[in-house]
Amino acid sequence: TIGTLAKQASERRVSLDEHLRTLLTTSYPNPHNEGLFDDDQFNAAMSKLSEGTEHLRPYSGSYSRNDIYFDHD
Repeated sequence: TIGTLAKQASERRVSLDEHLRTLLTTSYPNPHNEGLFDDDQFNAAMSKLSEGTEHLRPYSGSYSRNDIYFDHD
């Protein structure tokens, strides 16, 4: 993945950091930047994300702190 991103950055003649910043602000707007993602756009993105999951049962359990942070001391 990093090789692909580095190649894309090189083709665009920008640093890898700048390329990543552009990807992140374009694909996943920063919630602190007003106006990048209005409610309708957010709802549309969430609908698209959940497409094809209608057959799955809703999760009704819970995760313990240990489940979430299993790889941390």
